[in-house]
Amino acid sequence: MRSTRYPDEPHLSITPWARAVQYVKTGKMDILFPTGKNLDRQKIFNYSDESINKANFLIYVKADNKIKWNGVKSLNGLTIGVVRGYNCGDQWKYADGVIQYGLNTISQGFIMLSNERIDGFFGYEYIWDYFLKQKNWKNRYRKLPVFDSSAEYLVTLKSNPKGKKILKDFDNGKKRLIRSGKLKKIKNRWFGN
Repeated sequence: MRSTRYPDEPHLSITPWARAVQYVKTGKMDILFPTGKNLDRQKIFNYSDESINKANFLIYVKADNKIKWNGVKSLNGLTIGVVRGYNCGDQWKYADGVIQYGLNTISQGFIMLSNERIDGFFGYEYIWDYFLKQKNWKNRYRKLPVFDSSAEYLVTLKSNPKGKKILKDFDNGKKRLIRSGKLKKIKNRWFGN
């Protein structure tokens, strides 16, 4: 619901990824974030100049898993859970020997990993770590080394007439937060030093 006192005040909605993309494509929402870059997305979205964060891509396994890591090829023949619609980076896109199992949520992925229905779970390090911290599940899993990463951005649909102004306002706002030191305080609050 929009504020009548502040009509330009943003309304934030946490929505499953596929639905959020559809909301932006149909004009129900103006922006989508955080959004990694890939060729398909760049055809339909304009991106902010300033990134929101950086997503490190890695695989989570059970704490007692003895896999010897030697890059993505170490996963050949294994079933790895991947949340549908997430940007997985170019290295993952071409990991032909990996059996990818589509998942709906982060929670589903860790539950399936615990129940040994998948061998590993593709994740975004900071988001997945935060999820595990909230659930008090950190000791159940370990992370294999980061194998790729992507900056993530705020995006608007290219056909949205307000899109470029929204992105410019975001870029200017983030620069002000950096200069004031507030962005660093926010990051420390959520992720620690």
